Amino acid sequence: MATHNFNIDPDFEFGIVGLTCQERDYRLAWALNLAFQWSLVREQEHEVPMKRGSSSHTRFEYKDEDNITYTLLANKGTGGYLLPEVSGMDFILRIEGYCHMIDDDMLRKIRKIPFVLAALELNSDKIKTIQNLISA
Repeated sequence: MATHNFNIDPDFEFGIVGLTCQERDYRLAWALNLAFQWSLVREQEHEVPMKRGSSSHTRFEYKDEDNITYTLLANKGTGGYLLPEVSGMDFILRIEGYCHMIDDDMLRKIRKIPFVLAALELNSDKIKTIQNLISA
């Protein structure tokens, strides 16, 4: 099996929010669209190489007029977790672009969604498998 080496700039350009939510992925995407006036759309599955094969994770994406890209990913996929270090999180929201900092107002709006149980900004320095968030 081929090995993959990732060279990641320590100052990669995205912020990460972990979400705990027992609803289906499309319901969460719909609720985020309503809360933020986004237009998250389901895209091709996010494929991640694993020790044995690969894992597919559902992906919704939206790029706004300021060139900020919001990507909602299911943490649990066909072959395991996207980010095993945060296996308690059901979804990962990746925010990349000019203004990728996550503020309290954004987290507050996400937490107001009735079926979201938790929303936390994740520290990328503590996630060993951060390369799994980089698009293939």
